[in-house]
Amino acid sequence: MNRRVDDDSTGGYFAKAMSLDQLKHEASELSSAEQGELMAFLGSIQIAEDDEFRAELTRKIDDKDPAHWVNLDDLTKRWAN
Repeated sequence: MNRRVDDDSTGGYFAKAMSLDQLKHEASELSSAEQGELMAFLGSIQIAEDDEFRAELTRKIDDKDPAHWVNLDDLTKRWAN
């Protein structure tokens, strides 16, 4: 996977080639806080690039019916499986 990356530390761009397996391995080595930041970043990409996903997420966020909500404990259990 080749992607042009803006490297703020140098002010330039560089090409970074990394397989999906390598990305997964590197992500598993991150701290919990860093993994959360990575998930937020990946989610923001999906929201920006996928109109259907953005519309569905917006619909769920705007849903005022508590019967449709998921509490944090249940969500954590779902992610664990």
